Amino acid sequence: MSSRDTNDLFAQITAKIKAKDDISFHGIIEQLERLQALAKIHSQLVPTAHILRNRPKDLPRGQAARLKEMIKFAYGDRKYKEDVKRTLSVEARRACLRQLDCNALKFCGLTFMIRDMLKLPDLEFELLVEHVTEFVHSRGLIEHLYSDEITKALVSEMISANDQRTQEHQEFLIANFTARPLKRPMLQAPDRDDSSPSKRQNIEPDLRAHEREMLIHCTGYLGSDVFVLTTENVEEILESGQIGSDLRLLVPDVLTTPPFVTIPITNSLAARYTSTRLPDMS
Repeated sequence: MSSRDTNDLFAQITAKIKAKDDISFHGIIEQLERLQALAKIHSQLVPTAHILRNRPKDLPRGQAARLKEMIKFAYGDRKYKEDVKRTLSVEARRACLRQLDCNALKFCGLTFMIRDMLKLPDLEFELLVEHVTEFVHSRGLIEHLYSDEITKALVSEMISANDQRTQEHQEFLIANFTARPLKRPMLQAPDRDDSSPSKRQNIEPDLRAHEREMLIHCTGYLGSDVFVLTTENVEEILESGQIGSDLRLLVPDVLTTPPFVTIPITNSLAARYTSTRLPDMS
């Protein structure tokens, strides 16, 4: 809505107020208070939306750390001082944040510092929780909420003695993992001449020299993100009891790409190892 449209709308409301004696002034005042509160919330959400669109892989300094602290606030058990001016307690606000979908909560974490979240008047906080999910979806921001910086901020260790909170945080990580936007279509392997057996000799590839090719083709075959694991991580996965029986050895058509093994694992197990994603090399 343009500034002119806004002025015209308010002019119509003003005219109706002046023309009627039996109008519900209490209702008008209440609606105007909600409108003012919603405008204040949107004025804080819009700059974050602009940052995500314009700098999706290069967040301003400290913004990822702000998200990390918000996740700890929502799922941790650190005590915060109550504000006597607020009806909604700190615990009530934490509970409301945990009810948001994963992308809405991430967006809140990128937008608000904890102290600012706690200072929001009750009406503004209620409208934030009510509208932030629609704001994120309607503006097409979801694809920008899965950068490496954001992912690393989510998987930090939580310190909580509350088993239910720990479980809820794990469910949040799983939801975030499964809600990732679909990636591009499978990449096409480069053309090659297979007519001569001599050209199909399987020469052991130099892993360092062909890291780029391996990443491109592995990502293409899997149609997903690729994350870095250590040998210790693999040992933990094998010993977790959360792997499937359909193990596969994949030998890529592009012979400069090393063969690799796939091991089906549960979403909850996968969520533990998504802190280091290889960059998109396509």
